[in-house]
Amino acid sequence: MVMIKRITVVLIFTFLLKTNLFSQNRNDFGFKVYESGILFLRDGSSLKGLFKLTSGNKIKYRKTKDSKKRTFNQKEVKELIFDDGEIYTYKILQKNIGGRRKDVVFLVKEEQKGKLSLFSREFSGSNYLTGDNFTSNLFYICRKNSIYIKQMHHRDKKNIAILKSMGNECSIFTEKIRDKNSYKKNFESSFKKAIKFYNHNCD
Repeated sequence: MVMIKRITVVLIFTFLLKTNLFSQNRNDFGFKVYESGILFLRDGSSLKGLFKLTSGNKIKYRKTKDSKKRTFNQKEVKELIFDDGEIYTYKILQKNIGGRRKDVVFLVKEEQKGKLSLFSREFSGSNYLTGDNFTSNLFYICRKNSIYIKQMHHRDKKNIAILKSMGNECSIFTEKIRDKNSYKKNFESSFKKAIKFYNHNCD
């Protein structure tokens, strides 16, 4: 009887968690209005007008408020720059799904640019245990001119390993992140500060 109860609890929790993860990805950006900017395409051309990001990692475009809508994806777009300076581009995250590596394309916002660049992606969802809605950000690191990103984590150990693998040619940098104590002492356990240091000191 105890074993059955435990299995039931695990199954219920798994269902709630999976449902929650699904809801998190239904609306990654949540822009409700079009905003002005300029879209740079891979063929070298550009478009000025109004843009909106969609939950499917696509970009909707209108030349003017009353113009016909067009939709663009990663095959066509180089980057989108809004008038407020925010930059969005497409990157690829390699994930293990069902024991196989799969390339997943995301439209991400540029947070820091340099030899190592930092990007973010907003997602929202609902906690099915409390009913509360939430919005959060995922962060990714990328080498200059690379289309591949690596996801940063909440655990220092994982972030240190990623930072070392991305900046292992710079000894002054790797020395400052040689372990969790060094990472905390030099960068307050912040990968944002670590990346900024790397870009300023490891050219």
